[in-house]
Amino acid sequence: MPVCYAALSLWQMEHVVPDAVFTFRIDEDLKTAFGEAAKAQDQSSEQLLLGLMRNYVESQQNDAEHDRWFRREVQIGLDAANAGDLISNDEVEAEFARRRDAALQKLTGEPPLNSRS
Repeated sequence: MPVCYAALSLWQMEHVVPDAVFTFRIDEDLKTAFGEAAKAQDQSSEQLLLGLMRNYVESQQNDAEHDRWFRREVQIGLDAANAGDLISNDEVEAEFARRRDAALQKLTGEPPLNSRS
């Protein structure tokens, strides 16, 4: 299977000024198929690859940001639990029973079963 070398210039989409060169080896068939796929989207291979790279980096940054947020939230919960700032199971059950009753009343227009006489 033939192998070719591809040198792709990375640039901002609105400018055709290379910022850096990224060189790697790819299979000739893959290079051809990628070029055709890019052309079908009215883009050059370089533009399509640049967009894919930007999307990947953004996705990784978003994942890292979410992970940091999640860890902060977990720590807040652990700190509250360690400080004794807890809600009993009975309180949680009562609150959600009230919420279910309110939702049922909103849907049916009738008072909940447990409050009818």
